[in-house]
Amino acid sequence: MMTATALPGMASAGITPPAAPREIRRRLARSMRVREMVTAAAIVLSTSALLSAEEQVQGWVQSWVPGVLRLPADAEVLSDREIGSSVRMFSIATAEEPDALMTEWRTALEDGAYDIYKSESAALNGAIEFSGEGVSNAKIAVSPARDDGRTVIEFDATLR
Repeated sequence: MMTATALPGMASAGITPPAAPREIRRRLARSMRVREMVTAAAIVLSTSALLSAEEQVQGWVQSWVPGVLRLPADAEVLSDREIGSSVRMFSIATAEEPDALMTEWRTALEDGAYDIYKSESAALNGAIEFSGEGVSNAKIAVSPARDDGRTVIEFDATLR
């Protein structure tokens, strides 16, 4: 009986004999371990990215936002745009009561020496328009609630 390694003429012809079933199982097991390691690495990296993203939401995504404004703990950043060197726009979603949050922010801005504009349009839609340290003008406005009940709050600013 001849085995795969003992086939005549294969070695002299430079032909590698076919792998025995045991070797095939070993190679398959090794490739499965590599796939498992790659999958585990992908899971670890994606989890790290998610945790990093969560850490970023702990503070404002824009450096221009006055430090006197508290970011809601459940804030979800929906958009974040920079237009040119001075226009900034972003929006968040939160389950916090929008009227209470806007009142808190208005008071914090006033106490923080920001100028609050009392325009008729801002008063009608509950928006806050302000200027101050590094900000020529900015507006915080509440949009209608989403289907999931969370409120969208939009921030627009022109920086100095």
